[in-house]
Amino acid sequence: VWKVHQRAYKKYFARIRSGLMTKGEFEVWSRQAAALRDAALERYARAENEEERQRIAQEIAEALNAE
Repeated sequence: VWKVHQRAYKKYFARIRSGLMTKGEFEVWSRQAAALRDAALERYARAENEEERQRIAQEIAEALNAE
């Protein structure tokens, strides 16, 4: 889950540098992404098997890369 979040963070941060996103937009996205990450980490910790953990990681990846 952390790796997925870091990958999305880098992708969106690069949008600031290329001018596709403002710093304000990035900060809003960053706060939302952190909340999604924290919720996913709680679910991930309670997951009973690897299949469920993979599903959670996939869901967070889709949510973070929605745009």
